Amino acid sequence: MSDYWTELAYNGGMVPCHAQHPNSCEKDAFIKFLKVATMALKLYTPLHMLPLIIFKRKAMLKTPLRELYFLAKNIIRSVLFLSVYVASFWYGTCIFKKMRGKMDPWNIVLSSILCSLSIFFEPSKRRVELALFLFPRFI
Repeated sequence: MSDYWTELAYNGGMVPCHAQHPNSCEKDAFIKFLKVATMALKLYTPLHMLPLIIFKRKAMLKTPLRELYFLAKNIIRSVLFLSVYVASFWYGTCIFKKMRGKMDPWNIVLSSILCSLSIFFEPSKRRVELALFLFPRFI
């Protein structure tokens, strides 16, 4: 226990990564990615299937392979968006802490900018919807 406090004092009060997560930063980000991906898959599958079943029943009967392809594509895009968003934020926090040698609010700002790039996994129409959803929370 004293080794931890000695290392913390030696690092200028910055908590080392191995005290926050047991694995390397990369492995921890990958584990977060997988956990969020499985949760997002459970969330986005019904969210994308319901409109298909309710509003595109005729198209589903006419061209089922085409509709199932677009369904799978949209689910994968949404899952990738959320998984990369979360994993890149946590990984960015570790990386910017190591690069800058300190932990301060700027690391969070830089990590937020990095994770916001995951929006490009979503189609442009959906990006506007996400921005409108997140804007009140930002304010």
